[in-house]
Amino acid sequence: MSHYVPPPQVRRMAVDELSEAHQQLSEQYTSLASKHNGAKARVRTLEAESGQHRQQMKMVIAKTETDDRLIGALKAEVRVCLSVCLSLSLSLSLVL
Repeated sequence: MSHYVPPPQVRRMAVDELSEAHQQLSEQYTSLASKHNGAKARVRTLEAESGQHRQQMKMVIAKTETDDRLIGALKAEVRVCLSVCLSLSLSLSLVL
């Protein structure tokens, strides 16, 4: 049983082709790895920003609820003041 050994030129061409393919794949890998790392960094940044926005929204909602309670209390106070003013006005008109 004998094995066919290609001539040196054919072997050299095959090695050159494989070397070139390897180089191209290596460059593609480096480029993709760089893009992947950039995407991961972007995701971390977006997640951090999202967390900040959530906290800010919670704060706005809490402030809104506090403002609503304050507005309700002020409206009640205005109603009481109007009632007192009306009573005083009626009392004053009866005196005069």
